[in-house]
Amino acid sequence: MTKKIQAAVLSLALVLPSAGALAKTRHYHHYSRTRGTVVGAVGGALIAGKKGAVVGALLGNAVQAERTKQSKKHRRRY
Repeated sequence: MTKKIQAAVLSLALVLPSAGALAKTRHYHHYSRTRGTVVGAVGGALIAGKKGAVVGALLGNAVQAERTKQSKKHRRRY
């Protein structure tokens, strides 16, 4: 009985990752502008202090906005 349960769990574990890969999606990928802002600010602060944090935050936000715009532009239409 235990071996059957283990086999069932293993089979399910092998099938779950492929379910997401085979699913079709109709929406574009959204890149978080907030996350880009935070990462840019931290990186800028480490490199150049307060002014670097401001510049890094602006650049991080702009990069994520552009990535989202490109994602919308190149999405597939089914």
